[in-house]
Amino acid sequence: MSNVQWKPVENALTTPRSYRVQVVPYNTPGYDEMAADISALNPNYNANLIRSLAPLMMEWIQTRLINGDRVTLEDALSFHLTISGRLDGPDSPLPDDEDLINVNIYATRPFVEKIRKEVQLERLPMSKKQPLITSAEDTKLKLTDVLNPDGVLHLTGSNLFFQEDNPDCSCVLQGTRSGQTKECKKNNFPICSTAVKYPVL
Repeated sequence: MSNVQWKPVENALTTPRSYRVQVVPYNTPGYDEMAADISALNPNYNANLIRSLAPLMMEWIQTRLINGDRVTLEDALSFHLTISGRLDGPDSPLPDDEDLINVNIYATRPFVEKIRKEVQLERLPMSKKQPLITSAEDTKLKLTDVLNPDGVLHLTGSNLFFQEDNPDCSCVLQGTRSGQTKECKKNNFPICSTAVKYPVL
């Protein structure tokens, strides 16, 4: 039996700095892996038959929920619907929003208690996230991958947040005329992107 691996991950938006625990899965198995594992432990059950039945079980749960039921698989999982939305009064109609229906899935207490009792945890070293830029656009000329000294370069990607009070934390372009250029101003953009203004090269 394998251990459950986890590692500390920094909460980038908290002050003072804090960390959360992130589970690191080995794999993401699906129907095929489930059928093969069950068949290996129970040779009387054919893997192909198990594979064919699994989607039918999910379809049955969907149908029951659509018909207004709450589905509880004893000692396993519970499925039920919720409706999100604010009403101005008791006679107000529901909002016209297809996203107001939500499906909630909960593990039953016996299911969780068995896992908590048997699981073994293994700590992994903290990994440093590297910025990943997937696109760049000049916000003035709307040109991609072009550095305009009079505009702001909008970078899209992941792990692009900057700590402006940290002198060692900045955005630097390599391969410019002077070798490299550091940003001189930051603009507010969503976490998944950032915008920086560079001096004339």
